[in-house]
Amino acid sequence: MLKWAQIPAWDDNYIYLVHDDKEAVVIDPTEADPVIDFLNDNNLKLNRIINTHHHPDHISGIDELVHKYKITVSCSKYDKNRVPHASIFFEPNDKLEILGSKVNIIDVSGHTLGQIAYHFPEEKLLFSGDCLFRLGCGYIFEGDPEMMQKSFSRIKDLPKETLICCSHEYTLANAKFQESIECRPGFKSYHEALKQLRKEGKFTVPYPLAEDLEWNLFLRWDDEELKKHLNIEQLDPAGFVAEIRQRKNLFKA
Repeated sequence: MLKWAQIPAWDDNYIYLVHDDKEAVVIDPTEADPVIDFLNDNNLKLNRIINTHHHPDHISGIDELVHKYKITVSCSKYDKNRVPHASIFFEPNDKLEILGSKVNIIDVSGHTLGQIAYHFPEEKLLFSGDCLFRLGCGYIFEGDPEMMQKSFSRIKDLPKETLICCSHEYTLANAKFQESIECRPGFKSYHEALKQLRKEGKFTVPYPLAEDLEWNLFLRWDDEELKKHLNIEQLDPAGFVAEIRQRKNLFKA
């Protein structure tokens, strides 16, 4: 079974790697230097790069890594002209192997068109890019709320113990917004525990899907108590996602 590693980059990005103690695959390299350092420190050979989407904070390390290691880059077919050096392309529902492990390609469009997530079922890992964050979600830049809600539904269908390996440390900002509108008892204590993690210098992600199913506002379109509390009982699931995203966009900390 593959191992995984998490590397902080830029202000709040995370780069992920999976490896078998010999070779490694990097997901969404924000920058090259910390990846190179990790590979050297752990005596690993870089096998390939896989990307979730084309935004600069997910691809800026590709050029240097490709020139240094002469490796291939994979991304969604939609992003074939938006991810540098990409030569292998995936479509939703594709099934493949990476370092001997099974991987399922999941359509998580909404933040961007063509964004994909990499699900490693045996390792119980989902590399979700900027679709879903702990207690939040990505901006809807290229897609629409209906597309985003369908992407969330695909993630909700995964086993609850799946670790969501998202690409940003946005948890406390998301929690601050949520505390302003949450109606469910216990959230304040949950928020305090998350703040304590950060005070101790620990990451709040990855995290188990089960926790987001309980708390993440964007996944709770069937929470009738929450909808009543927010006076949005009439909204369908896509409308619910749109409303919560708009409130988050307008929130002043």
